[in-house]
Amino acid sequence: MLLLRTVLVLALGLSLNSAIAYDTAKTGETSRLNAIKSGVCTLTSAYHSECFISARLRRRGECTTNGVWALNISQPCEDFCYISPEDVELWLPDGEQAGWFSIQNTATQEKTRFKWPASKNKLAWPLKRMELTGGEYLVTIGGNENRVMVHELPADEQDVVRWMKNNGCKQQAKRLDAI
Repeated sequence: MLLLRTVLVLALGLSLNSAIAYDTAKTGETSRLNAIKSGVCTLTSAYHSECFISARLRRRGECTTNGVWALNISQPCEDFCYISPEDVELWLPDGEQAGWFSIQNTATQEKTRFKWPASKNKLAWPLKRMELTGGEYLVTIGGNENRVMVHELPADEQDVVRWMKNNGCKQQAKRLDAI
């Protein structure tokens, strides 16, 4: 226990008032070590909820999703794979602003624009406005542009998880493999 405390003191530093590590300002996914009201996080208060605020961290290139077939449109992500266009959902995490957004197929330059209702965080891919095919799409929401490479799985593919991993959809494959 004494060794753990010593390591913690060394890690925090003796004169640390506050430290803030931001992954990105846009996503709000941060890990913070904030000073409590006295201005210093002491060894006994290091895990106090007002001093240490933990949050989800993600690796570069990773993004959070709300399901295997949910495409997060609020942040740049790795490639996205799908089996059926009817199953693909656009996902906007809680706390992200709803409003107007657009999807553009970069190969055909076809573009559609519509309003995201504030009461929803998921919408079906707008198949009546834009066909979903493999390729690159540019999603713009709130002035932010995110490119996503979309891959349609072959209908005769036996090992879906391996195919997805080989085509850059590692997070989706991991979620699918866990089901």
